[in-house]
Amino acid sequence: MASTSSPQEDFLLLLLSDSNLPTGGFHFSAGLESTTKHGFLPKQTSPLAPSALEPFLVASLRAHARSTLAFVASAHSISSSFVSSPSSPSSPSSSSTLSDLVDLDELYESMTSNHVTRRGSKTQGTGMLTLWQRGMRSPAYLQLEGEAGEMEKRKEAIMDGLRAFTRDGTMVGHMPVCWGVLCGVLSLSLDRTLHLHLFLHARSILSSSVRLNQTGPYHSQSLLLHTAQPLIDKEVEFYHRRPGMGGVRVGGISRVQGEQDEEDEAEEEGREGGPAGTWPLGEILQGRHDVMHSRMFNT
Repeated sequence: MASTSSPQEDFLLLLLSDSNLPTGGFHFSAGLESTTKHGFLPKQTSPLAPSALEPFLVASLRAHARSTLAFVASAHSISSSFVSSPSSPSSPSSSSTLSDLVDLDELYESMTSNHVTRRGSKTQGTGMLTLWQRGMRSPAYLQLEGEAGEMEKRKEAIMDGLRAFTRDGTMVGHMPVCWGVLCGVLSLSLDRTLHLHLFLHARSILSSSVRLNQTGPYHSQSLLLHTAQPLIDKEVEFYHRRPGMGGVRVGGISRVQGEQDEEDEAEEEGREGGPAGTWPLGEILQGRHDVMHSRMFNT
């Protein structure tokens, strides 16, 4: 990525990419376990052949980007605008900001096609809110004053409000929305927020693959560097060419071997921006996770 970052932003990236955080890998396989059990993941034919996991990684990462980045970006914009705005009559109120985030969360809930994805997204999303409350908010003993103190109060109004809403059932608390809010109140740039969101999804898949004994830790690092990293850059760039929440569409790949041909890609370029479903087969297989006789992961 061409964008630069400050030392503070670099430090936040290190904190948020910690594998101990509730972002998946230990409990969520993003449908990999179900895809394997149902026989849709090809076996490795030769050590010299491309990884059998690579088609799944490409298709899943692409589908995740097209369905969630618009929600992450919208939540980031809503929360960062409120936190950074000075206290004035024209500034957005905490109640209107929370209402916008609840509406965004409801839209993601209605667009998520299977209960397994919704369950995992809710668990990880509420985990992000807990992470801020217990590990990211400013300790009381620091006693921030002036503009820093006012900004911290606005952060608390948003994060504590969302946490209360998830507890009383006002909102579900999906991962893309809560992740965008968390990064917005921490003043992480949008580019870094989107990039890290996709990185964590790719790492979760590869961590799950290691736990399923499909690949080794060194091979998973190779896939993360040589397969996932170029695709993440491409998807973030693609989002910036088609930003916003302008439309909902259901797109076309229906096989594990994810990439569409050039004609399909050209057709997509002309479509209105917004979240989209691009991998129906992956949705079906992940939705069948709960019918397996034995399961290692929750999704």
